Amino acid sequence: LTMYGVCDKIPYITERITMYLIIQETKFANVDSVYSVCNFTNDLDKANDMLKGYNLINKKDDVVYTLVKYK
Repeated sequence: LTMYGVCDKIPYITERITMYLIIQETKFANVDSVYSVCNFTNDLDKANDMLKGYNLINKKDDVVYTLVKYK
């Protein structure tokens, strides 16, 4: 069972499942980086495909996408 928050599309975990999060890091010169969750899935192959897609369309040098496994 997965419930979603009102203002976001990130589910609140109500049972133990493995999720893969696509994290966007935006780097700044004089302040700390900002991190946000761009997308998520429980399928590792789909997560890798999504990560490749985000990295392919990313044209900014100060933005990095990474994959994080969340249990």
